[in-house]
Amino acid sequence: MGNQIVVLNRFEAEDFYCGHSWGCISIATTADDFPRIRRDYRHDLLQLAFADITIPADNYILFHDDHAHDILDFVTRNWEDIDTLMVHCDAGISRSSAVAAAIAHFKLGDESEFFDEPFDPNTRVYQTLREVATGRSDYQSDFDDED
Repeated sequence: MGNQIVVLNRFEAEDFYCGHSWGCISIATTADDFPRIRRDYRHDLLQLAFADITIPADNYILFHDDHAHDILDFVTRNWEDIDTLMVHCDAGISRSSAVAAAIAHFKLGDESEFFDEPFDPNTRVYQTLREVATGRSDYQSDFDDED
């Protein structure tokens, strides 16, 4: 089985079951708001807190380069050991689809499914991940020049 990326909302993520090795990128708005994610067959879990915004706003955490490095490190560390990468945020529409699209671009060569309905990727998250990844040797690929 090859790698697949699944995008879910927070409630679907709590109920998610995968019968083979999988990893999870769990995105919440605040650090005290993460859902409970099953452990069955889960290889690794990354929890990140940032808001679904594209410009700075008072009392909200804006996605930044450190978040991008955390995500890219997680994927590099786990990609060969998992069959499924589950990414979720509150609604499963914007932040999680942006993360999934960027990862799919570099690891699968096609992120188009994460730009179709119902997804609406957060542009800041997607662009920051793409920019940070292009400066890393672990994300150089045959797919880099397609845009």
